[in-house]
Amino acid sequence: MTYDFPADLVEEILSRVLATSETITIYLQRKKHFGKAPKQSCVLMLKENKICSLNIDLDNVPPSIKFKGALDLKDSHSNSEQVDLLEVFHCDGLLLCTTLDNKPMVFNPCLGETRWIKLEIGDMIHSTFALGYTNKTTCRSYKILRHWVCYETNDRDFGFDIYYFTSDSWRVLNAPNVSFKITCPGVSLKGNTYWLAGDDINHMFLLSFDFTSESFRSLNIPSPLSLHRGCLKLSVVREEELSVLTNPSSYISVDTSLLIDEEKKVALCCSFRGGNKVYVFGKDGEFYTETPVQEYKNKLLSYLCCPLIFDYVPSLVPIQ
Repeated sequence: MTYDFPADLVEEILSRVLATSETITIYLQRKKHFGKAPKQSCVLMLKENKICSLNIDLDNVPPSIKFKGALDLKDSHSNSEQVDLLEVFHCDGLLLCTTLDNKPMVFNPCLGETRWIKLEIGDMIHSTFALGYTNKTTCRSYKILRHWVCYETNDRDFGFDIYYFTSDSWRVLNAPNVSFKITCPGVSLKGNTYWLAGDDINHMFLLSFDFTSESFRSLNIPSPLSLHRGCLKLSVVREEELSVLTNPSSYISVDTSLLIDEEKKVALCCSFRGGNKVYVFGKDGEFYTETPVQEYKNKLLSYLCCPLIFDYVPSLVPIQ
C-alpha cells in the first residue's frame, strides 16, 4: 500500500530520517486529508557515494539549485559508518542501493528502514539490480532482478536471478533467448523496468522486464533514434510515461539521468565529464544554467560512481 504526501510533508520526511513511530502516526492522520491530492515529489541525487536531497526553485528564472545533506544510511555492521553507494534504483518510494563492494540493499527513506539482500557471488562476478513488483489489484509483491556477468573464463558468461521479498529467497531465471547489451541504467514505471539496449548490429531498442510474468520484451523505438548508439538516455515523466533523450552534441554528455517537468517546461540532467555538474535547460533555450557538484576526493570513485538525479515520492511500504 502506498501513500501520497503534500510538498511540505515531503520535506519534513527527508529532514527527519530516521522516522519515529510518532511521526508516522502524524503522516497517516494527514493522509486522510490529502489522500485525493496528486502525488508530490522531491529530487534526490546520488552524489559522492551518498544520497542527498536537492532544493530546486522552479519559480525563479533561471531556477536555482541548493544541495542538502546526505540521508542517514548506515552500515548494517556498524552504528556509525555511512554506507558508500555505487548505484541507486528508485521504484515506488523504495531505493534499491548497490554498495561499492556490489552488495544490494533496499532503503525506505520515509520509514528509515533498510533491508540487506543476501547473495553469494564470486570475486569475478559483477551484478546489476532492478526493483519491481507484480501488478495485481489486491497487493504488490516486490521482487529484485539480478543481471550478473562472470569474467572468470575467457567466454563472457551471464545470467539472471529473481529475489522474492516474501520468501527471502532467490531463483534462477530462465531466459535462453536473451542477447543484448544494456547501454544505460534502467528506470521503473508502474512496477516494470525499462532499459535502452543494443543488439549485435548496433541498433538501439527499448528492453522491458515484466515482474508479474517474469519475462523480457523488446520494443522498437523510431528509426532515427535507433541509430544513436550511446547518445540516448531514458527517463520517466510524471510516473506515467517514458521519455528518450538524444544528444548528438559532444559539448554536454548526459551520463546517467534526466528529469523533465512538463508543466514548468524545464529539463534537469547531470554529467561528470568535464567536471561534475547539474544542468538546467528551459524550453527553446529560454535559459541554461550549470551548477558545480563537489568533486570526489578519490578520483577513482568519480569514474565508478556516476551522478544520478531522480524524482522521489515518499511511501510507507514496509521492507522488513
